[in-house]
Amino acid sequence: LQAANGGEENLPNCLEELTEKEFVFQIHVTLFNFTPNHRTFTVSTITEDTISGTHGKEHGENTLPSSDDDVGLEASPSGPSVLRDKVSEECATADPPEISDAQNNHKHR
Repeated sequence: LQAANGGEENLPNCLEELTEKEFVFQIHVTLFNFTPNHRTFTVSTITEDTISGTHGKEHGENTLPSSDDDVGLEASPSGPSVLRDKVSEECATADPPEISDAQNNHKHR
């Protein structure tokens, strides 16, 4: 990984596991996604689950079949996207430092 300043930067272990792998993303887009306030998709959760078998039933049948190695990225009409992959629990539960700091500061008020 090349850092913005041109130097090299080490990836966290949970992301290192994802290098050299091929991923399939599934994106469900609704009118909710096309507003001035929703210009990008954000990964809010990484889980060890694969794309759920009920996804097609919840959002119509326009979904691709999934295998154990598939990764799904879904932009739901009620909130941000969810990335699902078989990755370590360390990555699935770890908050970035800025989020952890903000949560800790909020708790101490």
